[in-house]
Order: sequence, then C-alpha cells, then structure tokens
Amino acid sequence: MSLFSLKSALNSNSNPNEFVLSDDLIRKLHDFLLGMLGDMVKVFEKYQLRYFVGGGSCLGAIRHKGFIPWDDDLDINMPREDYDKFTSVFETELGDKYELNAPNYSSEVISRFPKVLAKNTRYAAAAWNTKPQFEKVFIDIFTMENVPDNKISRFFKGCFVNFLEFVAGQVLLYDSFKHNDSSFVKKKIGRLNYGVRYLIGLLFSLRGYSKWCNCIDKSIRYENNKSFYVCFPTGRNHYFGEILPRSIFFPLKSVPFENSSVLVPCQFHNYLKNLYGENYMELPPPEKREKHFVSIIDLPQANN
Repeated sequence: MSLFSLKSALNSNSNPNEFVLSDDLIRKLHDFLLGMLGDMVKVFEKYQLRYFVGGGSCLGAIRHKGFIPWDDDLDINMPREDYDKFTSVFETELGDKYELNAPNYSSEVISRFPKVLAKNTRYAAAAWNTKPQFEKVFIDIFTMENVPDNKISRFFKGCFVNFLEFVAGQVLLYDSFKHNDSSFVKKKIGRLNYGVRYLIGLLFSLRGYSKWCNCIDKSIRYENNKSFYVCFPTGRNHYFGEILPRSIFFPLKSVPFENSSVLVPCQFHNYLKNLYGENYMELPPPEKREKHFVSIIDLPQANN
C-alpha cells in the first residue's frame, strides 16, 4: 500500500448503502462523460488550448478505443499555461452547466488537482466524506509542469512537492474520519499504518486541506517552458514517477475514442509504459479489475 494513496482501501464496500456500478450504469456514465468532454473540447479549440487524455483514459483510448469498460472517470492532461488560460474563460464559457473546483481558484478545494463538476448531477463514490454540494459527476484535470534541468534542483523540488502531497493526504484522512467509523480503512491498511497517518493528519490539521492543496499547486509550478523534462506531479505516480521528456508528448496525435476521437501523446507507448509497465496492453484478470462502489448516482436523461 502506497504511503501516498488510500484509494484502493477506500474504494471498497464500506457500508450497506453502497453498491457496485452495473454495466448499464457505467455505460450511461460514460455517455455523460463524453458529453462533458465534448463541451470542454469546444472551449479548448476556440481558445487553442492544448489537452490530451491521460492516465486510464489514455490507456482506454489505446487498448479499448474508448473507455476502459469498468472505469468510472475521465482524465485530461493540460500544460500549465493552457490550463491557466482555461481557468480565465471557464465561467464565461462553461459556467452555466459546470463548475470548476481547483486549488487557488475555489474557496473550498476538494482535491489537489482540478475537477470539472457537472451541475444537476449526483455522484457519490466510496471514498472520503465529501459534502453533498461536491457530489457530482466529474472530469479530472492534471497539469503538465515544467521540470528543472538541474538534477539537484529537480531532486529538492520533487521531495518538497511529495512531502506536501503526503501531508495533505493525511490531513484529508484525519478530516474524513475523525467523527466517523474508520474500521474498514484500518482493516485494509492496518491499524498501525492508519494510526500513524491519523496522527500526522492531526498534527498538520491546523492548516486546512484546501490550504495544503493551494500550497501544492504553487509548489509544482516551474517557469521554464523550454525545459527538457515535464511531469504530472499530482498524477498517480507523483513527482518523480511522472517525469518524462517533453518530446514524448508533442505534437499530439488523434486516435479513436468511442464514437469520436481524442488527442494522446505522440509517443503514447512510452507514456503508458511509464505508468502501467511494458505489458499495459494485456487485460488484467477479472478479479484484479477495479470495482467502483457508489452510494448515489443520478444523471440527467441527456447531456445537452
């Protein structure tokens, strides 16, 4: 179990009100996410903003020519300068249907990376306790950050970013379970592991989770658009695990995705191999495919 992430422990059947998404519900969710993506892409194209699908969404595009069949989300990657432009036009272009929750943008932040939330939807996954106003269908955005060319500077910057992310995660754990039953988490990760995390969260909780996320967002920035390397510090492998040459990504490449197309890195093999290993094209056995437990899902009949 990674010291950074508790996702696998939290994404489990923790109370009787939670259920596994059926194939039919997943398909409906995928259709809705495609509609969200289409709305966002119109804005990206209007303002000439670069984006590409990342993480599991990129894997799905290459391996399945669409969503991973059992996946429940959609991930977008954006260079920092393009993301910053996106935030400046978001309310004007998309504010009637969506809201952007993001560090150094929202008054209350729910994640260390930006999320576009669909208004008039309800979606509550088996994870941290989220306030009802944030329980919505979402698309995640991960910013591509420039990386110092100097190895020493890169090492210290990466260590500092990873420290902030670790602390923020424990503050979130403390906030989520200080007044709630945590027995299922203890069972998954171990009582000692949980106890250490909880104590760290308590010690650093004088600064709220939103402020820690704001600190992370500031710390990952680096003003050198010509650096050889880039990374996705808030991604699944964190700072050091997501450093790659800039040339792997651009120029972007269009590939089929469901009934449309999306952009992916031009050297998507190197990108996916770094995230998932050499055999990323092989399907995991059914027992190792991630199940998604939810307590609420309510989608409009059509995303229009």
